[in-house]
Amino acid sequence: MEPSKNKKRHLLTVLVEDYFHVGAFGELIQQRNWSNFEPRYEQNTYKALDLLDRSGTKATFFVLGWIAEQNPKLIKEIVSRGHEVASRGFYHRSLSQLTADEIREDLRKTNRFLEEAGGQKVVGYRSAEKLSYEKDERILDVLAAEGFAYDASFVPTRKTERRKRFAHQVHSEGKAIWEFPYSTRNLGFGLLPISGGNYFRQIPYTLMRHVVRDWMTRYEEPFVLYFHVWELDPEQPKISAASKYNQIRHYRKLDKMEWILKENLELYDYCDVAEYLGLRNSLELEDQEASKESSAIEIRDRETQAILTDISIVIPCYNEFDTLDYLANALKSVEAELNENGYDPNYIFVDDKSTDRTFDKLHELFGDAENVEIIQHEQNQGVAAGILTGIRAAKTEIVCSMDCDCTYDPHQLVNMVPLLTDDVDMVTA
Repeated sequence: MEPSKNKKRHLLTVLVEDYFHVGAFGELIQQRNWSNFEPRYEQNTYKALDLLDRSGTKATFFVLGWIAEQNPKLIKEIVSRGHEVASRGFYHRSLSQLTADEIREDLRKTNRFLEEAGGQKVVGYRSAEKLSYEKDERILDVLAAEGFAYDASFVPTRKTERRKRFAHQVHSEGKAIWEFPYSTRNLGFGLLPISGGNYFRQIPYTLMRHVVRDWMTRYEEPFVLYFHVWELDPEQPKISAASKYNQIRHYRKLDKMEWILKENLELYDYCDVAEYLGLRNSLELEDQEASKESSAIEIRDRETQAILTDISIVIPCYNEFDTLDYLANALKSVEAELNENGYDPNYIFVDDKSTDRTFDKLHELFGDAENVEIIQHEQNQGVAAGILTGIRAAKTEIVCSMDCDCTYDPHQLVNMVPLLTDDVDMVTA
């Protein structure tokens, strides 16, 4: 397992994740709420695939196991276009939160979903957060023991010995693993990461163009370029609750990223990591049954399903046009949880004479659903009146209410409704 010496090639890596997965919003958006957001990773991955098709470039796609579980067809499409699929871990979370055994379990679970979906062996890994040689080298021992051929997670610093700034092999208990760290520029007082992604968007690109060109002429080792698929999506939903710093960090110059990538793909020769290491022929899984789609849907006989208890959920709305898409996604997972626990929700939306297009949007999103009633006040009366209107319209013994923007987590309903026992008339959070 050695890099090809025939031609100077560099490494292109693509991170398949969505805007609501990113570390910048980690304190605002918990993993259990991911399903509440409009997913855009599929369309953005196709945009990345089309961009690479036009340039004739192959890349390594580091994919979250969560995405492979949700959308195995997308993994199959990446492989069918000639690219390598590698692991990003199952969820977008810090390894510092996990023990070595938990890391192993996460790696195996992720590989299972990626390999079943793509029919391609997973030999590479990049962690969701950038790793430090000073604190995190233990992960290389775990990866080597699990049979990974390479990692691409580490960011060198001024304290890092020089050889570790570039592609190098690490030997662990008789096994070897390659490390492809993020490329950096030595500024004398420290190392500046120049690998792409956020660095290409935050630092003036005239400077980045110069330092990348300098790397290409100065070093024999491969330059490691990366980008996230969400960086090709300047129209993505905005997380308005994020701090000003994190908004700049995430949204700055998204409209420039596509042409920056096009320029780099035209100027330099990139390939995927497996190709660089000469591992392409070893990626095919021995058991081709693993490549079959794992997207079968369980079909249950109606006679075997438990009888569900009808409940009503009242949702007062006033000028909520911008939040209704989020609400629609949230209600899908809320309804699934309620169904699993024996409840069948009916929804009563009460529009309190909104001055935006809330009423029209409610009909657009929910108007065709059999378990939805949409009511509009003739004049604005306030949230309490909206709740009372919904309660009067309810036809079930159990009536719940929730806010339209999900400030209070509606997934708590599944825990609250069972508290309505014979001697309890109301439960409030």
